Amino acid sequence: MTLIVNPAKTNVVTFHGVEWLTDMTYDNEFIQNLTFDTLQITNTYQDTEIMDLFTRPDVTRRFKKWRMNLLRNHDDNGRLRDSWIKVTFTWTQTNDHKKLIIHPINFLYTPSKLF
Repeated sequence: MTLIVNPAKTNVVTFHGVEWLTDMTYDNEFIQNLTFDTLQITNTYQDTEIMDLFTRPDVTRRFKKWRMNLLRNHDDNGRLRDSWIKVTFTWTQTNDHKKLIIHPINFLYTPSKLF
């Protein structure tokens, strides 16, 4: 699933984190502690590269909400700054026919100073 995020039109912002809510079911039973497999964020000149969400220490789950902080560029560890980002979540369906239900996805950001 790919999203283009543009929270402040043409104004440059600094992206700090992402929060999402998902439910995974199998035979109408909810499965806890499972969500997307990977996440990648890019913009005009920055790329986080593909991140495995289950091996990163900054991915947390509280109740049903997942959160990832510290969105950084892979090359120089700089913060993600631009007027937009392209976010790609992946989830690999296995032969057991689990169902992933996606609820709202929120991005945490602050406007950059204009002057």
